[in-house]
Amino acid sequence: MLPYIISFAYLAVMAIMQPPYQKWDSKLLWIPTAMYFILFIGFRDEVGADWGNYLAMFERDAVNMDYIDALHHHDPSYWLLQVWAWDLGYEIYFVNFIAAILFVWGVSRFVMKLLPNPWLGFVVIMSYTMIAVATGYVRQGIALGITFGALSYLVEKKMLQFISLAFFAASFHRTAVLIIGLALFADKKNKFFKFIGVSIMIVAAYVTFLAGAEQKYIQEYILNNMQSSGAVIRALMNVIPAILFFIYKNRWKRLFADGYGLWFIMSIGAFVQVLTVKFASTAIDRMGLYLIPLQVVVFGRLPILLSDIISPRFTTTLIVLYYALVYFVFLNFASWAFAWLPYKNILVEEFF
Repeated sequence: MLPYIISFAYLAVMAIMQPPYQKWDSKLLWIPTAMYFILFIGFRDEVGADWGNYLAMFERDAVNMDYIDALHHHDPSYWLLQVWAWDLGYEIYFVNFIAAILFVWGVSRFVMKLLPNPWLGFVVIMSYTMIAVATGYVRQGIALGITFGALSYLVEKKMLQFISLAFFAASFHRTAVLIIGLALFADKKNKFFKFIGVSIMIVAAYVTFLAGAEQKYIQEYILNNMQSSGAVIRALMNVIPAILFFIYKNRWKRLFADGYGLWFIMSIGAFVQVLTVKFASTAIDRMGLYLIPLQVVVFGRLPILLSDIISPRFTTTLIVLYYALVYFVFLNFASWAFAWLPYKNILVEEFF
């Protein structure tokens, strides 16, 4: 448990110490932080609920595949990564290391580009996304990390980078094709042409990544009525920042000119998630992962949004305490919490 406590506590202290109105300029400090979390995620050993499944995929399946086989597999980039690692003579840790680089890069770019206090954004990410998703649902963790990076480009209205990264994310987990439609809401200009263009890209993405797999997803996630433990709670965690966004949307427009339409549609999506999660909890829960950036951007900007009535540092502290509670509950009471304990890392034989 100690490595989890130290990791979160470090981010929490940095978030609270960051001066609210001072321009953030701590890249030299961020680099070793990013490297630490890459090693934390990438070289974990027997940590995560799906560790056994991913190990079997690598040792049982990847060994019998070549690069052409990988390209024809579901989520081809992940399989290409596995085949590459096997050809190089590396173990599963190399695959996880590359996965960690992609995840940490995406979330780092997001928080550094969009938040006045990137440390606070990383606190939000650490509390659940980094632990449960990046070290649990590895393929979707990679896709989500890349999605964070893609959204940062979308907010900057760099459409080519966004679309390229969206396709890249979908090549690791097909569900990421959903984010391509968000391009319609990046700004209010040329909506019709963007609608046509994005529609074409969605069809292309569907043909590339989802065609032929519909029955698999329908059978697994809906007809079999797969239930995700904690899905309702995670849906509520997305709807809370959505409520805050709508309450303060006018002030948001004045203070933050970037990506208003994007956060608006994601907030709507959070309400849809919470209303539908009971009907197909696993399917909706997995889709809801792509709404996590809404948590990060709303809570990351909340201290500034509330600065006329509450001290930004006090608001930051409350947010840190809220996500510390989320973190504590997950590691102590989640159904699969035992799969993350004790934390082990091959670079250090075993932490306490």
